[in-house]
Amino acid sequence: MKVLPLTFKLISLILLLGSFLTLLLTLITGGTEDSALGKFYWLQTDCSKYPGSPIQGQCRWTYYHLCGVASNGKNTNCVKSKPAYPFSPRDNFSSRDKIPASFLNDRNKYFFMSRIGWAFAIIGLFFLFCAVLPFITYILFGGRFGWIFWILYGLSFLFTVIGVALSTAVFTSGKNVFGHANNKASLGARILSTAWITIGCFIVNLFVIAYIRVSRGGKASDDYIPPVYQEAEPAVTEKKPGFFKRTFGRKEKYPVDDAAALQADGLSAENAVGGQRFTDTVSGDGSLGAANSRGHYSLNSKTENAPQYTSYMPSEQYEQQVQDVMRKLEQEKAAAAAAPQ
Repeated sequence: MKVLPLTFKLISLILLLGSFLTLLLTLITGGTEDSALGKFYWLQTDCSKYPGSPIQGQCRWTYYHLCGVASNGKNTNCVKSKPAYPFSPRDNFSSRDKIPASFLNDRNKYFFMSRIGWAFAIIGLFFLFCAVLPFITYILFGGRFGWIFWILYGLSFLFTVIGVALSTAVFTSGKNVFGHANNKASLGARILSTAWITIGCFIVNLFVIAYIRVSRGGKASDDYIPPVYQEAEPAVTEKKPGFFKRTFGRKEKYPVDDAAALQADGLSAENAVGGQRFTDTVSGDGSLGAANSRGHYSLNSKTENAPQYTSYMPSEQYEQQVQDVMRKLEQEKAAAAAAPQ
């Protein structure tokens, strides 16, 4: 099963080197008249109709100069070579006589698009060259330089696509302008094929590299090792009583500081204010009493259901407080008994 991944790695390497070679050929074509590359050009038309043209007869635009056409189909009698030679008849010809109006009015469009297209293709070639070594390390040997390769390869693809698209667009537009001026023009099939084969190699290689990456890291790989999972311990959460399970009011129990805290108090009501405890009425024998509007107290026997309360304060302080309250109530009781009916 390892033969298939190795095959895709070789295919990816061939596509990478192929895209580099075709892009290089696209950029160097038209730079010489003697080699086989002399038959490459972007646009060909009849320049004899324009008095200011340096080439009389059929002429061709390449990335480096304006050339004539030899009998063997190669470029000949080229003007002085210049990198990123602009496709702009207004600048290429010494006279504007009979030049189509579109080349005169939209001069910047043709001038800059043709030059920028070449420049972007050069930048794409540079990034592609820099991506070769990280590619070999990442794909063939499984190195850790994958992010470097993807950055370089992505930049190369971006600049190359823009450069080829600009060049194709500007020369296609020029062909149409010459055609509307009753001057037949043709695009160079060789250089167009070479340029767009480069883009095709880029796109296909992206899918191949993605497949290699998925095969290496997925379960389909022969080297796949299932990850070891460790079950996480459940988090310990403190359970709190629900809202309806809580008790409120006077029946709630509080901690008792002293287990023998005054079981015969018979306190009828109690409020905690400023750390002190108060009672409404306490009878002399410990039974509950209620004060009427006249100041008289009616004594009631202590019921079994009377709630018992405890205090948070120390036992001695609590007992002293109860004694003070009892003493005060005795005084009030005596005063009420002595009052005239």
